[in-house]
Amino acid sequence: KLLYEDIVQQISYDTLTDWKIEKLRKFGKYTLWNEQEDALKAAISLLHYYYEIVVQFNPDVESNDEEPNIKRKKSVFEDLVKRNPGIKEIGKVEEEDEIYDEMINYFVEDSSTSHLSFENFLNKMGFWMATGSGKTLVIIKLIEILDLLKARNLIPDNNILILTETESLLNQIKKTVDEYNKDSEKKIILRNLKDAFDKKKKSNEIIVYTYLSGNITNETKQVQLDYKDIEENGKWYVFLDEGHKGSGREEERKRMNYLSVISRNGFLFNFSATFTENEDKFTTVYNFNLEKFTQKGYGKNLFISKHKGL
Repeated sequence: KLLYEDIVQQISYDTLTDWKIEKLRKFGKYTLWNEQEDALKAAISLLHYYYEIVVQFNPDVESNDEEPNIKRKKSVFEDLVKRNPGIKEIGKVEEEDEIYDEMINYFVEDSSTSHLSFENFLNKMGFWMATGSGKTLVIIKLIEILDLLKARNLIPDNNILILTETESLLNQIKKTVDEYNKDSEKKIILRNLKDAFDKKKKSNEIIVYTYLSGNITNETKQVQLDYKDIEENGKWYVFLDEGHKGSGREEERKRMNYLSVISRNGFLFNFSATFTENEDKFTTVYNFNLEKFTQKGYGKNLFISKHKGL
């Protein structure tokens, strides 16, 4: 059962007056599909749940205090356990894990069992979307939405980071941003994470950092970056695009732990066509996987020609 999807289905987006976004389907000069709009509504509804229903966000307090966000995650965990008690047993970081001694510097340890509970990692949402369903469009439009919600003081004013597995995916992001910028008043400006953080921006700009997810490690050398050098007190909105592909399970777990550290006082938005881990499925906010994609009539169709020459 997709627990976050269950939560947002109980929230009516149309009643969220302060959180509603005008021209939600507009993407540059194009119009988004119904399914892409539904994904965005689900994201906004979960952010509303997290930052208003569970523990209301207070920018004056949370600019320097992590405690409200820790309480927020604890309350979300209690809600999810009521919906599915089995969630207590997933997503743990155990004492014998290689990264455990580093992780306890950033998260709340369960002293009775000497592990980090899944409770620490619930500020994340997954988008289980088939290849060809428009994940990249949803990512870029959601960045615009975060910028609007930050301006309304409904969510923290954190930096935004897009991580992709390959250069080809990163190039796809860049092309989609170019399309978005052609007919948008506020332009998305992409910056390489390796460069020094430049806080300066014009009023009509949204600054977004980019990097390859495989190059976020626990040491800095050549193209690799130590997560501790960029963690910025955990104040990142991280967009992870197909971050698990090409990785072994242990490498993937370590990388997700690094990303959990840098987004611990922000949010992690996880986009993939093939979720396999329970922690990713339980935190999926919108499911448009291959099965649902084909049921809607999308995808490739085969045509068998009777022409002898083919």
